[in-house]
Amino acid sequence: MDNRNEIEFDLMQMVRYLLRRCWIVLLATVVFAAGGLYISKSTTVPTYTSHCRIFVYQNLQDNKGVDYNGYLLANQLANDCEVLITGINVSEKVVEKLELNVSPNSISNSLTVTSEANTRILEIEYTDTDPEKAVVILDAVCEEAAVQIKEIMKVEAVSTVYKAQKPAGPNASNTTRDAILAALIGMLLSAG
Repeated sequence: MDNRNEIEFDLMQMVRYLLRRCWIVLLATVVFAAGGLYISKSTTVPTYTSHCRIFVYQNLQDNKGVDYNGYLLANQLANDCEVLITGINVSEKVVEKLELNVSPNSISNSLTVTSEANTRILEIEYTDTDPEKAVVILDAVCEEAAVQIKEIMKVEAVSTVYKAQKPAGPNASNTTRDAILAALIGMLLSAG
């Protein structure tokens, strides 16, 4: 019987202790969340991504039917184009053509190329801190990529599905995630 009273007393004592500290935990959580949000917003530079699409045409088969080998060759062609576009050759020509004060590697690192499933349509994205600059650079990348794809890969044609467009707004940032992480850190530090 004494053990039962002792356990209840210890449990009640712990609940009282937590209730007394609750405001400290809550305050620390709010302060850390606000600080994390402020730091994240003040140090994050907004980025903008422009998109364009190109179609790479290569007559892959002589017969009229669609076969599995033709499908594989089309996928391989798209993959080869992705590697060529993000390579240094295209970026060097773009830097030279636009007389940019950036390295070709920085252009290549800001490029993303994806192929639409089961097609030879490539979506090319370029991310920059200036939306107008993103459009100009991406248009130059698409033009130079078309030239190099025809020249190096000996494809029949590369057509622009749509040119680069000015991004509607900045890319999503991680400020909310940063604020939540800061709030969790504040909660853990104050509770412990």
